[in-house]
Amino acid sequence: MASHARPGRRVVGGALVLLLSGCVDQGVVPGTLDVSTVPTPAHLVSGGDALVRVLVPEGVDPNDAEVRLAGRDVTQMFRELPPDRLQRSQRMLLGLVTGLAEGGNDLHVRLGSAEAALTLTNYPIHGPIFSGEHLDPYFCLGDLASGASGE
Repeated sequence: MASHARPGRRVVGGALVLLLSGCVDQGVVPGTLDVSTVPTPAHLVSGGDALVRVLVPEGVDPNDAEVRLAGRDVTQMFRELPPDRLQRSQRMLLGLVTGLAEGGNDLHVRLGSAEAALTLTNYPIHGPIFSGEHLDPYFCLGDLASGASGE
């Protein structure tokens, strides 16, 4: 009986390791400046604004940040976030960046000696983002059938 308990423990242990490894943000190297949009990916922004998060390297004062959008100073759009419910120690800035032009918009962040850049690709609020041009005029294929009465 004891020999059958080990494979079960291994399965549970393996599942626990996988679960915990999924909780770690593996895209960010600790101690580096990281800029990203939340929750929308930077290449799928629409409507002229984007919520941008800046992860601040340890030992750097977030109040020293300088943020520029296409050369224009937008630092005043950012605020430091309080520690989150998970008590992560990483300090963050969050800002709603407005006034994006359609197409690519270069955002540059400088914090101490660290620099990072992110291109925000903005689409019109009415789309299209994923597909091609809107069909105009839009029609129903049933309208093309000869003698269609709609019944």
